[in-house]
Amino acid sequence: MLSVVDPAQWPGRNRRIVLADLTLEKSGVAVAESMQFHATLTDAGTAVFGGQYEPGTELDPVILS
Repeated sequence: MLSVVDPAQWPGRNRRIVLADLTLEKSGVAVAESMQFHATLTDAGTAVFGGQYEPGTELDPVILS
């Protein structure tokens, strides 16, 4: 999952909002390679984006390198 700190709880950082569900697409074998995740918007993520996108909307991939 991809989450952010809940701004309504600031300056506390222990409550988070899940923006997207992630599914591993590609995983590099070597240390220098990256991992790529398919991302879809959650219900809570829809609210963060002001209702512009429906839950389940496909987002750009998340890449960790």
